[in-house]
Amino acid sequence: MSDVENAEIPWSEAVVMVCTKCSRKIVGDESLADSMKKTLKSSFKENGYGKSVRSVTSSCLDICPKDRMAIAVVRRNAGTRAVTVDKKISDRALYEEVKKLAIP
Repeated sequence: MSDVENAEIPWSEAVVMVCTKCSRKIVGDESLADSMKKTLKSSFKENGYGKSVRSVTSSCLDICPKDRMAIAVVRRNAGTRAVTVDKKISDRALYEEVKKLAIP
């Protein structure tokens, strides 16, 4: 057995990363990032994309918008896009905007 082995990727379309540093700057902890991640995870699952899109929190994405959250979407074999969203975006609007980037 070697130190590094290939692993199967459990998601087929995209990984969505929500920045925890933005959350700490805005609300003082990671609760905003956690909430957005949970919203995205449950929304993708409810809409039939649970196995296609993985939503996670991430350390600093090095975008650092003022009073906004940074979100990066890495599409499998299709590159990366980053957006910033208002800290008060509705759950539905958050899902719809991120879905445009994550699902072809």
